[in-house]
Amino acid sequence: MVCSPPMVRIKIREVAERKGIANPFQLMRLTGLKYAVCHLYWNGEPKQISTDALDKLCDALDVKPGQLFEYTRDK
Repeated sequence: MVCSPPMVRIKIREVAERKGIANPFQLMRLTGLKYAVCHLYWNGEPKQISTDALDKLCDALDVKPGQLFEYTRDK
């Protein structure tokens, strides 16, 4: 069985790096979220993102929620 890539891809790391944030520790300091959570977000590995965390990320990165995700249709 071939696994298809996820339809929703998290772009938190890409957005953060464009804002000059170099690692999950800096993201943690900027957002106030726990390091473990920031590490998962940074590596695109979270199972879910709470609305509270999303609000903090958007505020810290000065973006809208849609800018943190990329949606692709399954082919």
